[in-house]
Amino acid sequence: MLGSAEYARNMSAMRATQSGVNDQSARRRRQRPDGITPEEAEARWEQAKRDHMIPFHKMALLTMVATAPAFIMVFMYTEPDVGWHWAVKRPYPPIYDVEEPVILGQEQCAAFRKSTSDFRRAAPAGLPNSGAVYLWKLLRLNCLMPHECFERERGFDDDDDRITRLSNAENELQRKNCAPFLTQPPWGRHAFHGSPRILEKHRSVNRTEVLPVVVAKDPWTWFRSACRRPGGMRFKRGETCPSPVGPVRFEERPWESLGHLWGAWHASYMGTRSLVVRYEDLLWRPVETVGAVCSCVGGMTAPPRDFDPILDSYGRGLSRIGNLRRYGNESLRFSRLSPADVERLAAPELRRVAARLGYSVTNMS
Repeated sequence: MLGSAEYARNMSAMRATQSGVNDQSARRRRQRPDGITPEEAEARWEQAKRDHMIPFHKMALLTMVATAPAFIMVFMYTEPDVGWHWAVKRPYPPIYDVEEPVILGQEQCAAFRKSTSDFRRAAPAGLPNSGAVYLWKLLRLNCLMPHECFERERGFDDDDDRITRLSNAENELQRKNCAPFLTQPPWGRHAFHGSPRILEKHRSVNRTEVLPVVVAKDPWTWFRSACRRPGGMRFKRGETCPSPVGPVRFEERPWESLGHLWGAWHASYMGTRSLVVRYEDLLWRPVETVGAVCSCVGGMTAPPRDFDPILDSYGRGLSRIGNLRRYGNESLRFSRLSPADVERLAAPELRRVAARLGYSVTNMS
């Protein structure tokens, strides 16, 4: 038998031999096919980075040179004095081309101002999807009136949500020491003229101090708007709406078609103490159109450079630029409509009102 000392020496030698074998096996496992170990590869990579890295001061200089033109353009650019946010005149599409905005009833403005006090106000009205709320926002932002119920903190172009929110304006009706911007006539935004009803919040409004301002939209584009969002109108809507032409119910009254409703509704305001403006003029001539309405009720309009055309407040994600494209596309006016549909929609009252507003009732394409 081996002594304890000799046994210890043999075990130590065996462990040393096994450790050497293990080390050699580990090196073989870690060695790449090209014969370079991971440690050598990492060392070579660090050396390559040092050889090819751009010094910090050179990188900073290159960055400054690359970005200098952009900084120069930003800080040296001066906006031309042609109107804030494209509020300047834009060329009308041929179908709506006029020398100046079409506004019916302006001959009554002087008499209205003379017979009323500084608490007079305009009250936008219109069929659903005609742009009455848009006119109200334009007036509230750009028409300075006596005895306003809010303070303009940044001048005429204050587009704070506090000002353009309908609920805030409705709450101002309860105040006695100021005159709010009316969001609608006392009888309702979509009601026919002469409606006997009075909205609950508008019972304190003096009707003799109110000038209704109707926003009319081209009937052929309005039909498509009604198909997308009928509002309070009830009629059958299919994939080819407004075709086929069918009856519609609105304000608890039946109508033969959307065309008959459009003509009768606008005809109810004709010849009354009111203004009628075109929605298309609010898009292509917002400064002139809003200025005429504001002056009629005794207000002062923001100059073109400070005028706010509300680029993004058209509702449902639409912008002014998007609507200029949509409503400037003449081919969409009569799409989906057959000649028989056009003839049925073009009711006599629609033809009379459309002629006064400069809308064509025939397919020109």
